[in-house]
Amino acid sequence: METMIEFMIWASVYLAIVALVYRSWVKKVASPAQGRGFILTGTILSKFMAGLVFLPADIATLSPSIGNFTLPEVVVSQSAAISRATQEVSQGVHSATLLIYISLAITAFLLLKMAISVLLLLISTKRQSSSRMGDYTLVKVNKPMIPFSFFHYVFIPEGVFTDEELEMVLVHERAHIRKRHSLDLLLLELSRLLFWFHPGIWYLCKQIKVQHELEADQQVMASDVNKRAYQHMLLNMNLQSFNYSLINLFNHSPLKYRIMMMNRKEKQHRIRAIAAMMLIIPIFGLAAIIQSCSHEDNGRPSDIAVEESETVPQKTQADYEQDVIFTVVEDPPRFPGGEPARVQFMQHHLLYPEEAREAGIEGTVFLSFVVEKDGSISNISVLRGIGGGCDEEAVRVVSMMPNWEPALKGGEPVRGQFNMAIRFSLN
Repeated sequence: METMIEFMIWASVYLAIVALVYRSWVKKVASPAQGRGFILTGTILSKFMAGLVFLPADIATLSPSIGNFTLPEVVVSQSAAISRATQEVSQGVHSATLLIYISLAITAFLLLKMAISVLLLLISTKRQSSSRMGDYTLVKVNKPMIPFSFFHYVFIPEGVFTDEELEMVLVHERAHIRKRHSLDLLLLELSRLLFWFHPGIWYLCKQIKVQHELEADQQVMASDVNKRAYQHMLLNMNLQSFNYSLINLFNHSPLKYRIMMMNRKEKQHRIRAIAAMMLIIPIFGLAAIIQSCSHEDNGRPSDIAVEESETVPQKTQADYEQDVIFTVVEDPPRFPGGEPARVQFMQHHLLYPEEAREAGIEGTVFLSFVVEKDGSISNISVLRGIGGGCDEEAVRVVSMMPNWEPALKGGEPVRGQFNMAIRFSLN
């Protein structure tokens, strides 16, 4: 659930970046096709970037080295006298989890509502008068409404338009069909259902509808129609305030802006538009760096410097190079008293760090160490840490272990390497 919360947070951050870049730069210089492509690409990319939180951390650091002796996990729990700070942290996590469940419940409700609307819309195609017209199906609705298209269906009010007006309407709606604008709307609507609380996705949904209308208007202007007659027809439809509740998701008409764009004479600069859209790359890159740092801080593996206990006898590098560390031997190293004694020793000496308890930190620390020929412990290193003093506590207790029975190869004691996992758990 924490990963889901992290995904929602970072997806919201990336969506906000897309909306801000579009509003600040792209909208001013991009063509309708470029604006549409930027919104679609940015929306999809924001989910992809946020989805990186679901990727497993560096597997190499989580897995024991091939051939190393691997010990069973030791669990250290803190069940008594949990500090107030830890309780507050725990309550905060539960509250965030509750908010996620509430958000998903609202998403499910909105998704059901949208599915019902689409279903009713498809049912209306059977009940209303319809006819196949080449690459689209014309549906005549016996209610006042603004014409719109949904995939290969074109909905128009019956008996409202003259033949000339109907021709212009069909050119406009067929442009929506050819450019597959309905797919764009479904993609953005599904994103809005999941991020219904995010103002950026509402803004992007509105803007992509604007780009769709502008693209369709361009197709009408490129055909043999009277521009003034077309604009006059749009004004009449707007003044009559047609409405049709089933298709509000797929019908949008920012009339004033559309007419301004149709009358616009200045040419759009392709290079400026591309430069404006490319601005999102360094901003996304900066956010990705911050996200990756956060990813490591949240208990995921990171490269941690080898920590050597001061109580362990230190050897020179030359001493280590003279002795090979064996991973395959007849008799592996053995803790005095066996595995139950090792677990008892670790659980008896390990203390849950106060810093970790107050911060609500829990997780597994992975250690590596070498059992020398005389049974002493050396080369203690942290393969994966969780912070909060847990790494240091694990190293401290491992360094306190009594001498082991060394590994034997050919009857002679040799050096052997171990991996150990210590899990810190708050109850």
